[in-house]
Parts: sequence; C-alpha cells; structure tokens
Amino acid sequence: MNKFSYKLIVVWAGLAALGARADQVVINEVMYNPRGDAPEWIELSNITATPFDIAGWKLRGAVELDFPSFDKNSADDAFLGHWQKIILTNIDSGSFRQQYGIPSSVKVFGPWKGSLPNDGGRITVRDKNGVPVCTLGYSDRGKWPVAADGTGHTLVLQNSDLVVDDVRNWSFSKRLGGTPGGDPILSVETPVASPEVNLSSGIVLLDYGDRWKYNDQNRNLGTAWRRATYSDASWKSGFGLLGLENSSLPDPGIKTEINKGSQLCYYFRKQFTYNGDPSEVTLTIDQIIDDGAVYYLNGTEVGRSRMPGGTVRFTTRTSATVTNATEEKGVVKIAPGNLKNGTNVLAVEVHQANPTSSDIVFGCLSARILVV
Repeated sequence: MNKFSYKLIVVWAGLAALGARADQVVINEVMYNPRGDAPEWIELSNITATPFDIAGWKLRGAVELDFPSFDKNSADDAFLGHWQKIILTNIDSGSFRQQYGIPSSVKVFGPWKGSLPNDGGRITVRDKNGVPVCTLGYSDRGKWPVAADGTGHTLVLQNSDLVVDDVRNWSFSKRLGGTPGGDPILSVETPVASPEVNLSSGIVLLDYGDRWKYNDQNRNLGTAWRRATYSDASWKSGFGLLGLENSSLPDPGIKTEINKGSQLCYYFRKQFTYNGDPSEVTLTIDQIIDDGAVYYLNGTEVGRSRMPGGTVRFTTRTSATVTNATEEKGVVKIAPGNLKNGTNVLAVEVHQANPTSSDIVFGCLSARILVV
C-alpha cells in the first residue's frame, strides 16, 4: 500500500468517526417551542446542485403534511431547486410568508396537522414512494440546547456534511425567532452587537450555551472579582449550562460539571462586546439558577434573584430553595446607560440555601431591546 492510499483510508476513517452522511435534502432549522403565539416551523434545504421532484412528498411523525401534487398551473411547487430551501409550518403559507418577509425564492407549505412536542419528538420527510429523505429525533433534555425550548430560539444544524440525526450536530440560533428562509446564525462564544440590526427584535448578547470563566474552589474572593479589570486568567472555563444536578428528573442541559463541595457561593464571569449607544438599550436577563444569584455589570450590582436584601457575603444563604432548576424569564432588567461601548463584564455569584445542597446550576441569557 502506498502512502497516498494510506492517507485516503485515514481521511475516510476520520469522516466515518465524525458521522459523514449522504443526505441531499436536510432538516436545517427547527422552531419546536416558540414564544407566545409565534408559529412552529421546520426548514429543509437542498444542499446539492441537483433539483428534486418533491410532488407528493410527506412530512410524518409528530406532525403531518402532504406536499402539493403536481399542477401545471403551479409547476414550480413540485420542484426543490439546487441550493433551495423550503419551510413547513403549522399556519397557512401566506400568513407565514407575510409575517417573516420570506422571499419568493423560498417555498412555504402549511398548515400541517398536529404540533411539535415541546419535550421532543421525531420528524421525517418521505418521498412519494414512502422512502425516508431526512429525519430528526430532537429533545429538550440531555445534550440538546436549552435555549431552543421556549426561549424564542431555534434548533440549528451546525454542519450539513455530517449526520443530521445526531445531537452533537445541533446548536441554537443566536437570533431570537431564528432565520426562516435565511442563513442560520449559530450561537458563538463571544457575541458581538450588530448596530445595523433592529434592536427591538431582541438580539442576544449572551446565551445559555456560551463559555464562562468560573471559580468553584470554596474561597472567599471578596469584591474585587466583580470588577471589569479583575484578572480571571487562572479560573477554569466551560460552556453553559454549568453545575451539577442530582435530581431524579433529567438534568436541565448541563454541559460543564463543576465542583459541588460543601460550599454556599460560586463565582462566574463573562466578557462580551457591545458596539452601539448604551443609552438606547435595556438589558433583560433570563436565568436557569439553583438556588439564587446576584448579578454585577462592570462591577455594579444590577439585580438579584432569591437573595436577601442588604450586603451579600460569601456565607450568605439564599432566601428560597429551588428543587429543579428551570428557565425564569425577565428576572433582571437593567436600565439604559449601564452598558459600555466596547468591552463589558457580567459577573454572577450563585448561592445555595445550605452547604449540603445536592445540586448547583447556572445559566444566563441576556437580550438587548431598543427603548422606545
């Protein structure tokens, strides 16, 4: 065997280990648990240069929808062109297209029958002969992104060249509402504000899945750790959610396990960038916390949750106990002018009701909204 042949085998083995796939039409983005009365939807994408005859295709599983049969008066509906996308939804196609401003180049079919389960389910697209084209089994538990479960974000496929039906290939949208018909914006480690975007849409500054620096060493760090100038270079880091959940129920989506120990206080820090006028935005913070927390923006306290009034010390216990951590929306609202144009630091201390508590959970989502 020559060296070139050996390299080919190694490359193929590497692709197999990553789950290389042969799908040509993929499930690209899923809104399974939208906020309020927003519609559910699924986006499919033809990732090849080959057009497909989609007349008579069927969506089956948790929801059901029959694609239109061929009609010479609307023949274009029967074909999915190369690199083209199609959206399937639970409302009529005209309403969806108008609500999201979907261009004519993107097909929209709906309404489907049923609804996407909030706790997970399977969706499968089959061709007219019943042969599966693409399938996805999603969930709101385990490794699946917490931010897609009712917070207004979508599930987003990370790499269309890998297996679609694999939790490791899914993240969540950076933009609230997702990007139906557009290119998905994935969660990134350090979100950067986009001044040209309408801030009233609730663009996210920090997401549950972001990487945080943390200190779980049961050491009293006083107050210096809250300051933007504090060096956290020696701290550990990990992606959210962070913590340890010993509940009999499925964990809320912990990605980084931290030291539980017999302690009351844990420290978390996140640096992020904002490019814009701080006087134009109000920050709102959603959280997944067990048990309580105090939030500091650039060294100044901006809010607290389930913590007593007055000075909070390293040994301060929470005012209430959380049995199972779940998302709490709008816990903290930060008035305009608190952000800085440029680098900012959000510091959070998470406290327990008692040092023998069996679990600790931390997750934070921050959205900025234009003040009218």
